[in-house]
Amino acid sequence: TAISASTYNITVTGAAGWANASTDATGFDAGTGTVLFTGTAAQTISGATSTTFNNLTINNTSATGVTASQPITVLGTGVLTLTDGYLYTDAANLITMNAGSSVSGVSNASFVYGPMAKVGSTDFTFPIGKDVQYRPLAISSLSGSETFTATYFHSDPNLVPYDVTSKDASLNHVGRCEYWTLTEAGTQDAWVTLSWDSYSCGVDDIAAVSVGRWDGAVWRDHGTGTTTGAVSPA
Repeated sequence: TAISASTYNITVTGAAGWANASTDATGFDAGTGTVLFTGTAAQTISGATSTTFNNLTINNTSATGVTASQPITVLGTGVLTLTDGYLYTDAANLITMNAGSSVSGVSNASFVYGPMAKVGSTDFTFPIGKDVQYRPLAISSLSGSETFTATYFHSDPNLVPYDVTSKDASLNHVGRCEYWTLTEAGTQDAWVTLSWDSYSCGVDDIAAVSVGRWDGAVWRDHGTGTTTGAVSPA
């Protein structure tokens, strides 16, 4: 039997989490309602079929949070609200924000812990992070509708390896504490905004900060449009 959120809220409190057992896409109708994960133990979003939500709220007070074991989608009319706990994703089970969808909340206590995708042509800030640190990446001024996928890594990029010694001469050095990946399905352009904090191996001269992009062989200097904030911690 198909289940619809309609205009109502569905609250998921149990440790079993959410399992969409339908064998077709009509097993759950997102409607205009909200599905809230408010468990006190680790929860999962799983099942035989991936789920599309209208509004999705993560408010899990456990140390683990909510893990996507199937790809999940937020409708263009919907909002992903990150109140407490992390939403764990991976390349096979990521969350996709459809065109028009938005994000609310977000803090060091609640973000997407893994890759996430955004469809559309509007500005968007990816609510991503790792290890109790919210580390956003934003895209703006898109040249057209596109699907961008972003992930944050709290690790040394030289170990990937993105050889930090292979760089444009204009780059003094490449940060060794963190990096982001941003990929696109097509060829549209966008401005990219990155962030820093004490997590970033220290930023002591904002005027000297540049965006470095790995092109497959060399870290390229993409310069800096504008900077806001202060030196670490910012």
